[in-house]
Order: sequence, then C-alpha cells, then structure tokens
Amino acid sequence: MKVYLAAQYPRRDEMRHVAKLLREHNIEVTSRWLLETDSLDSVLHKEATSKNLQLGIQDRADIDASDTLVLFAEDPNIGFKRGTRHVEYGYALGKGKRLVVIDGPENVFQYFPEVVHYATLQDFLDAEGIQNASVAD
Repeated sequence: MKVYLAAQYPRRDEMRHVAKLLREHNIEVTSRWLLETDSLDSVLHKEATSKNLQLGIQDRADIDASDTLVLFAEDPNIGFKRGTRHVEYGYALGKGKRLVVIDGPENVFQYFPEVVHYATLQDFLDAEGIQNASVAD
C-alpha cells in the first residue's frame, strides 16, 4: 500500500510519527510535506508564490504516487489557516483513490459511500492488520 497522509499543517510532527509507524509495517508514505521545516504556525500568504506553487506541484505528485489518501479530519466548527487537506482530498477523490477519513467527516464529500471512516488512528491500524503499532509514542 502507498499512503498519502493529509492533515492540518500544525499536525506535521504527529503525522511524521504516523508515517514512521506505517513504514515500520512496509507501507510506503508518499507525503513529502512531512519533510518541510517551516514553522507549524506558518501561513501561505506570507510565502513566495513560487514556493507555494512548488509545494502544490509536489503534493499533487505525491497523491498521484499513492493508492490511498488518509485524511485526519478536524472539528468542522473550528477554523483553519490553510485548508490544503481539503483540496488534497478532493483531488484524490477525483482521481479514484481509496479514501480513508479518521475522526470525521468534515464536509459533504466525505459522506460518499466509497469513503472508509475510522474513529481513531488505532482503529485504522487495526483494520489494516497493522499489529503492535503504538500510536502513543
């Protein structure tokens, strides 16, 4: 399985841990955004247009390289700075990727019958047969 992890940018370090867990179980993680070093509270409109374009191109290629997008949803009543995960999800939906939503849904496109929902990361790991993975580290 090749997985793209989509989440709010401030959850980058948490997603790095998730990626490590998945890789330990021979699951490829295609999300290069996890390698970024920008501050977790950075905002896109303060970045150079060329940088933002390059990040978008990279994210699109990373989704193309995956077969599954795993979206880590947020409380829909709480605002967000970037919203990139929603575009990533929509792009993956349009490309026919397998879609997994953890702790959601956030919007109407996550109610489609082909979307698989899990209440927690542990539920997802269990369903995928990933044994002995500690999400608490």
